[in-house]
Amino acid sequence: MSAVVESALYVYCVAAGEPEGPARLKGLDDRPLRLVSHGGLAVVVSEVGLETFCGPGADRRLADPEWIATRAARHGEVVARVFEEGPVLPARLGTIFSTAERLEHFLGIHHDGIAEFLRRVEGSAEWSVKGYLDRGRAGKRLAAKARRAAADALAGKPPGARYFEERKIERTAEKELDGWLARIVDRITTRLDGVAAESLDRDLLAREATGKDLDMVLNRALRVPNDRVEAFAILVDEESDRRGERHGLVLERSGPWPPYSFCPSFPEEDDG
Repeated sequence: MSAVVESALYVYCVAAGEPEGPARLKGLDDRPLRLVSHGGLAVVVSEVGLETFCGPGADRRLADPEWIATRAARHGEVVARVFEEGPVLPARLGTIFSTAERLEHFLGIHHDGIAEFLRRVEGSAEWSVKGYLDRGRAGKRLAAKARRAAADALAGKPPGARYFEERKIERTAEKELDGWLARIVDRITTRLDGVAAESLDRDLLAREATGKDLDMVLNRALRVPNDRVEAFAILVDEESDRRGERHGLVLERSGPWPPYSFCPSFPEEDDG
């Protein structure tokens, strides 16, 4: 006699009203999507085996990058499709409820907070701006600027003394690079925040993670109103062109996405 597999509801996101997208999509493991509605909110869910994210084998699966990546991609596709119709509150990967009643209970407790979030993010999307620096190029530019400032004083020195003074200028420029960088990043961040409704810093990633030969020096998430996206794009391109040519600092923007980085945390979101 085969064992009975307990099922749970896997949550993708919460939206307002009755989004139509889920009817045309499949969820994890190609399970059909459906809506759990409560007080004007609709939670996009699909059934999933309870043992998928809980129980003895769950730790092994959750430690498998390929297994995670496949499900994260499907999760993201569903959220993105619902987001095309209006604001969403994306759920974390692996958010499950054992029954529809437990999910509806959760919605009853947090209805007002979720509804307020959906109102707040309506008409906007998340964007990312990452900055990458060629430290060698930036250091050489600072040193060249310092040498020009000291040109008159260096001109009167004998060759040997001038050489040592120039090396001293270069070492000083290297020490000043971090301070200069902090000021530049602060200026760029201030301009970005001026067009965003919300913004926050994300962790800087190592070269191994970015796959680039440059150092990541800026990683900012921004929630940008749709009517400011053009101004936002112009600002990023302008700063990148200016800083890239002069200092070896280039900016990359990506998006739009659902507002993952700006979701509030609700207690007991995953009841296992």
